[in-house]
Amino acid sequence: MVFDAMVGNEIVNRVRRRDYAYGMNFNFPGWNHINNASSVTGEQTLRHTRTFGTFGSLALAYKSMLFLNATGRNDIVSSMPRNNRSFFYPSVSAGFVFTELESVKNSVLTMGKLRASYAEVGQAGDYYESYYDKPTYGGGFL
Repeated sequence: MVFDAMVGNEIVNRVRRRDYAYGMNFNFPGWNHINNASSVTGEQTLRHTRTFGTFGSLALAYKSMLFLNATGRNDIVSSMPRNNRSFFYPSVSAGFVFTELESVKNSVLTMGKLRASYAEVGQAGDYYESYYDKPTYGGGFL
């Protein structure tokens, strides 16, 4: 019997900075440069996200005939809503090499295997709060 196991973790820390400048009322026509604008508006935004992942793997083999593999990963993502930040991704697979059985061994079929597996995959995307607001209407028809 062969047994193999692994456990680990991963931390992804991202800091993004966006600098933006907008100029209006150019002093000299045809020279569209920020230094030519009489009115300049500047803006800077910072976005900091962190993902903490824990993962594990387990592999079992019996007589080079039966195989079982299982993995799992759990990510906690800071950019998702507070009550929905954790994501679990499992997988399992099993294999059976039926040509290892004495009753099946022959010279015609030298290797035969049945295999089944199941997995869930995914990735948390960037989540931004929705600031939806019901529009108000002024003027026009009553």
